[in-house]
Amino acid sequence: MKAYFLLLLSFFISTSCLKNDKLQVVANLPDVIDECSGMEFISNTMYLALNDSGGKSIIYLCDINKGVVAELHSDQWNNVDWEDMAVIKNGSTTNIYIADTGNNYNKRKDLVIYEASIINIEQLSGKVELNAVAHPFYYEDQDEFPPKKKERLFDAESLIVLNSNFYIFTRNRSKDFNGKTSVYTFPISTVPQKAKKLTEIEICNDKNDCQVTAADVFKNKIALLTYDKVIILTDYDRDFKEYQVTEYKLDHFSQKEAISFINDSELFIADEKNKHSDGNIYRFDL
Repeated sequence: MKAYFLLLLSFFISTSCLKNDKLQVVANLPDVIDECSGMEFISNTMYLALNDSGGKSIIYLCDINKGVVAELHSDQWNNVDWEDMAVIKNGSTTNIYIADTGNNYNKRKDLVIYEASIINIEQLSGKVELNAVAHPFYYEDQDEFPPKKKERLFDAESLIVLNSNFYIFTRNRSKDFNGKTSVYTFPISTVPQKAKKLTEIEICNDKNDCQVTAADVFKNKIALLTYDKVIILTDYDRDFKEYQVTEYKLDHFSQKEAISFINDSELFIADEKNKHSDGNIYRFDL
């Protein structure tokens, strides 16, 4: 973890205690999930979670009360820098999508989203081997690897799936931060795809709290996460030419990098473990 973030966290810790009226701690993350960068609930008590770069290439199936109940492995995936995940359920089949899209220095040429299908996921236990497929992609407007520091706009920690297409919301790491996240889309395919830039959405101008770190979708709502905010997008069209933005301040600054809808008005949020936080799952009501 970078020194500047630790300094910021120390500064905010006095006002970011667990006795927060907006966030309720529902569970501690298991010890093996120490850098949680993606989480999806598949029921009210069971969830999938992953670690980012440096973590093992494992998806953890967890129960809020019991901890880790299964470890999902695959010879077809590799954790270069996993940053988010999405889940689509269809009857007894659960499709999971892993965003290997972390790109802090904007120099990667191996960006990929992995997909695996699981039958009766709630019944899994122990070590489970999966078959996975890769969906490689590249950004249509990136020509340099890395680009100049003022043009480092190609890191991404946020993924959703809509209408058989991937949608990515970038984490803006440009030197001259403008408070915006770029929205890209491309179809689900095993052939390398060009990610088309649709638009830019303005979040806010504080670089420390306005970089998008996770996303999820439920019915007609998209949730974007920062270290201290939840941004809800509604009334959006397929190309994001039109949309409405609602901002919720959490009043709890920590390294939050995972978000999951439970229902239309309830979200679960997770932050990473560090010396100031155990790594928790919080409930947030819209």
